[in-house]
Amino acid sequence: MDSVSFLMRLFLYYGGRLNRTNLMKLVFVAQRAIRSHWFDFVPMRRGGYSFVLERGCEKLTEQGLLAREEKCYCLTHSGFRFAEETPPDSALSSFLHSLDRFGEMGGESYNAPFVAYVYGQSPNYAIRSEILNELSAYDANLASRVRMTRALIAKQSAAYPSLMTLGYESLSLDAYLRSLIRVSVKTLIDVRKNPVSRRFGFAKSRLSSACRDVGIQYIHLPGLGIASEKRRELRTQADYDRLFDEYEAETLSFAEEDLNVIRKLLSAGQRVALTCFEFDVQHCHRGRVARKLNQLDGVAFKHL
Repeated sequence: MDSVSFLMRLFLYYGGRLNRTNLMKLVFVAQRAIRSHWFDFVPMRRGGYSFVLERGCEKLTEQGLLAREEKCYCLTHSGFRFAEETPPDSALSSFLHSLDRFGEMGGESYNAPFVAYVYGQSPNYAIRSEILNELSAYDANLASRVRMTRALIAKQSAAYPSLMTLGYESLSLDAYLRSLIRVSVKTLIDVRKNPVSRRFGFAKSRLSSACRDVGIQYIHLPGLGIASEKRRELRTQADYDRLFDEYEAETLSFAEEDLNVIRKLLSAGQRVALTCFEFDVQHCHRGRVARKLNQLDGVAFKHL
């Protein structure tokens, strides 16, 4: 079963209509139950949320399989035919049947008892929830467990330095954002010269919007980037090292204004992450930016 078949069977089980908040939570728990992994999640205002899943629903809407209402997605006639022709999955059906006790999932309001249940299963995804108090009526210990989780995350993230770097290569947008949240990053510095990407979520407009949604400030400093044409014909680590030596001499040495933007954030106590494409920092100039800041101010850094 692929991700589209999974979603279509999920909609079909609930009569073709799902509240968007409930949909997020259903996918979150159901894919775990059947031991499949198509979507990553990030803690948001109503618990676990997937930007990639939302985009998947948008694509299915564009294809005419779903229709979007204000708070719900619904199967269209074509969507019903597609879902009915999708082979059923016994593990998925069995798990969804176990959730029948929660009742309606397609209403205009989210299913509070069900959302409380999901929060209880994974309180680390409820740390930014704005509806936590509303759900306490269904689980008296829920708020205290979430507070303990917040405190644990804060304690664990305190062990990290104030400057980190992260490449998004091979990461989904949700897994990437979760990595930043896990270490309490407050400001993301994009050091790409041209912040475009064929990977969903990592072009400047989408990435900056997603960061805002999860409470992270996004700043683009193109002056710290490297022109894409200079990255051609890089085959060995020696090729990368030569490029980055040139970058240090010709760019970083004259980038005082951009470096000072980062230095001011760090001196104000902000936790900052530098980001670019390459997962391996040995293949990315962000490592040289971090090293330069260390040389200027003694700032410790870590590559995530």
